[in-house]
Amino acid sequence: VIHSSPDGNPFTCCDVRHGLAVTGSMNSRLMVSSLRGANGHPVHQLLTSRRTSDTLDDITNYVSVILSLTGMPRVLACNNDASIKEFDPETARVVNSYHLEWAVNQASVSVDGKMVCVVGDDKAVVMLERETGDRIATLHGHCDHGFASDFHCDGRLCATGNQDNTCRVWDLRHLRRSVKVLGSQMGPVRSIQFSPDGSLLSCAEPMDLVQLYDVRSGFTHHQQLDFFGSIAGLCFSHDSSTLFTAVQDSSFGGLLEYRLLT
Repeated sequence: VIHSSPDGNPFTCCDVRHGLAVTGSMNSRLMVSSLRGANGHPVHQLLTSRRTSDTLDDITNYVSVILSLTGMPRVLACNNDASIKEFDPETARVVNSYHLEWAVNQASVSVDGKMVCVVGDDKAVVMLERETGDRIATLHGHCDHGFASDFHCDGRLCATGNQDNTCRVWDLRHLRRSVKVLGSQMGPVRSIQFSPDGSLLSCAEPMDLVQLYDVRSGFTHHQQLDFFGSIAGLCFSHDSSTLFTAVQDSSFGGLLEYRLLT
C-alpha cells in the first residue's frame, strides 16, 4: 500500500481503468503505472512520474484515464493552476491542454470523446470542444463552486455536483437551463457518477450519505445510502450491478460494496 508520492506529498486523487493506475498528489505529482504484464499477468510497473504544473504549491484535484479519439489511453489531470492537461501515459508528454480563469476541480469527457465538461472554483459549468479547446457553452444555474460532473451513456445528459448542495442535470440539446435540480440532505455534492448502463445516478455528499436516483423515472425515484464516515469517492462496476463507496476514516475507513437488487 502506497500512501504518498516519492516526494512525501499525500495523494489527492486516483483512477484505475484501461490497464492503468493513476494518482495525483498535493504537489501536482502525477504517477502512472501499468497493471498488465506479459501474457496478461497482473503487474504493477511504474511507467511515468512527473509534475503536472510548474507551480511548486499546486494541487492536482482530479485524474482520470480516458481514451483518445483513436482509442489510445490518455491521462486527464485537473489542477489548481486553472489547467486541464491530457498526457500520454508512457512518455508523460502533454498531448492537449486547456486553460480557464479559475482552479479546475474536475472534468469529464463525453461518450463520443469530443466534449469536455469542466467544473471548478466558479459558479459556471463550461463545455469545451476537446480537440480544439474552444468553448461550446457556459451553463448557468449553480450558485457556488463545482466539484463533479459526468456524462450519461446515451450522450444526451450531463450531471454536475456543486458546493450549493445540488446536483443539476443538463440536456445537451438544450443547454439554456438544467432539466432537473436534485438537492442534497446535509452538504455539497462532491462526487457523482452515472451507472454504465445509464439506469442510475449516484450523488455523494462529503460525509455519511449517498443518493441513488432512478434515471428512467425522470429522477423522481431514489434511494438513500446512510453510513458513518467521510466519503472519498464512489464508482460503479462495469456491469452496473455494484456500487463501491470509499470511506475515509482513521478507525473505520474502507470500501463499501452495495449490490443492486432487481
